[in-house]
Amino acid sequence: MSIESGGLKPPEAETKQRWSKEKIDSGVDFARSLIDKGYLSSGEVNAIVSAHNRFKEGKSFEADNNLLTEWADKAEWAKMEEQNDAKLRQHVRQEVGPDTLKRAESSGHAIDRSIKAHLRENPADVERIANLWEEFSNNLFARLSSENLRDPKKVEDALKLANALLQAEPTREGGDAAKKGIEALKKRYGV
Repeated sequence: MSIESGGLKPPEAETKQRWSKEKIDSGVDFARSLIDKGYLSSGEVNAIVSAHNRFKEGKSFEADNNLLTEWADKAEWAKMEEQNDAKLRQHVRQEVGPDTLKRAESSGHAIDRSIKAHLRENPADVERIANLWEEFSNNLFARLSSENLRDPKKVEDALKLANALLQAEPTREGGDAAKKGIEALKKRYGV
């Protein structure tokens, strides 16, 4: 709060709202939806709802406004991301067909579940494993999308090498991928 002409002025008067009441409401609803998905605890959402209640009563503080603005931003971002994902899915579905899209998405979900299960079973390794997956994801993204790094062949070779390392039983294809991968790494790192 700030002092103005000998009295207190509510902080919300100092902060201009970037979002309409509807957008703020949408942000709060979005936060509530994340409880069921396991992304937020009920305590975290209760803090957002309390700030929202103060906002609706006209008694919000600057921190409340900042929190509500943050969640309105997150809701907008999630909405745009969902729309972009839908467009991408439609495009991929048209290009490669629904079965291939379904297989790719199923594999992605399986990887996601496996990562989470591994993290849960190995709490001491959480930070290290999370960092490795993040690094892998960033490198994969760069090789598939970056203008100057784009190289689908390198991605294919890397996936073949990773499969060779993860196979329960060695296969000829895995051995070939391992040899090729090792040679590529030696060449790349000058070993």
